[in-house]
Amino acid sequence: IPRLDNRANLRITKRKWLRALALVCLPIISYQDASVSDQRTVNLTSLNIVKAEFLATIQLATNQLEQFISARDRQDLITAALESFQQIDGVFRIVQLQGADLLTAEIVDTLKSLPPNADASHDAALAAVSTAAFVATRYFEYVQQFEKSMPVLLLPFINDIRITKNLAPLPESQFLMMNTLGGEHAVSASAAYSQDAARRFRHMYQVGLLGTLQGQNADYSLGLMQRALERMDAISSEKPLSKMLWAAAVALAVVREQQLALPNSRKMLLSAMDRQLKKLVQQGEAFLDSPVDDALLRAFVYIVAVSGSESTAAKNIRLAFAVNPLGYTESDVEEELNNLRGPGLSTVQSVAEVIREEIRSSKNALEMAAQGGGDIVATYPDMIASLTRVAETLTVVGLVSPGQVLREQVSKIHQWEQEQHAADNAQLVEVADTLLYIESTVSALQNINLSQA
Repeated sequence: IPRLDNRANLRITKRKWLRALALVCLPIISYQDASVSDQRTVNLTSLNIVKAEFLATIQLATNQLEQFISARDRQDLITAALESFQQIDGVFRIVQLQGADLLTAEIVDTLKSLPPNADASHDAALAAVSTAAFVATRYFEYVQQFEKSMPVLLLPFINDIRITKNLAPLPESQFLMMNTLGGEHAVSASAAYSQDAARRFRHMYQVGLLGTLQGQNADYSLGLMQRALERMDAISSEKPLSKMLWAAAVALAVVREQQLALPNSRKMLLSAMDRQLKKLVQQGEAFLDSPVDDALLRAFVYIVAVSGSESTAAKNIRLAFAVNPLGYTESDVEEELNNLRGPGLSTVQSVAEVIREEIRSSKNALEMAAQGGGDIVATYPDMIASLTRVAETLTVVGLVSPGQVLREQVSKIHQWEQEQHAADNAQLVEVADTLLYIESTVSALQNINLSQA
């Protein structure tokens, strides 16, 4: 960081310092670096230092972007938003927040490419950027609470932006750390290579692939492809292509075992494997010594790693390619993605405080009635309205069970109101116990993490 000349009596605010720091360090870290683990510990102190300025800057950037979407002739707004996102991008690079820097880099690139008075043809790009800005805030909160990054969560949002620019989506294995030079393995029943055998095994694979692409008898079709690759591996032992065949076969095995999803990206991956087999059949045994497609190999190894399978074959793959445990499975990724799309931490905490206030007023009414200090029947309408709002809010933030318990008590109070029944102490205690239960549940929201949202 350039030293400030005291003689010039320069003063700089924290935000200006942050901007200067970001811009100075922009070239230092390449956001294209994929040779990192998909989950890594982060420096919480660094995040805490930039938290306030980050939140203020991204809120400003989001507001500027939203205003521009409504007033496309305001080029000054998009220029200001671009400057704000460049600051955020620089901060993410400084703290080395993997994935988040990729996300903001895509945002910056998109905003730079917008023409003046961007028309409706740019709506998809602006919508993707707006969503990405929201997710960036949520992800910052996630990393702060867990003290680790999980950049794979950001890939769908990164790819949403890339698609609007007609760029190829980044693979799900983008952040996987592995040794692509590994892959030595034993084949149970090796045999000599022959063109006839290679043709037969490729045909077997194609039959299974066709069934998979058409969604016909998925397990049988996947099993057919798996066996074809295992047999192709048996006639390719100790050749470079052999490790690709092995990894692909095990990937298909864990897809079947764990019943993993087969989105279009994975179907395309299986089709890419067929093109490798086609080259083998066309070029013969010499193709076995060709350099392995690292991206394809990485994709198959990632499927094994994220499956969570503890089969012997899966363990051998992780060992052979030096893949550390990811710390999550595919189902965990889906769950966290849903949480990233939900309300932010600050929103949830604000809601929690409102709920606590609503419950507090109802508890006060119950205590006064229990002590004989008020007409409990007269408080029923307000109590019903207040607790109904609480029950609905609990459901919205995902606390469905507590919300249902509270609704049951509201129904009882409503019945007492209709009957003009003054609840006795035992009945009041039952309502009070429910409110204490709700209050303790809501208190947890004050320290909530994304996985519980």
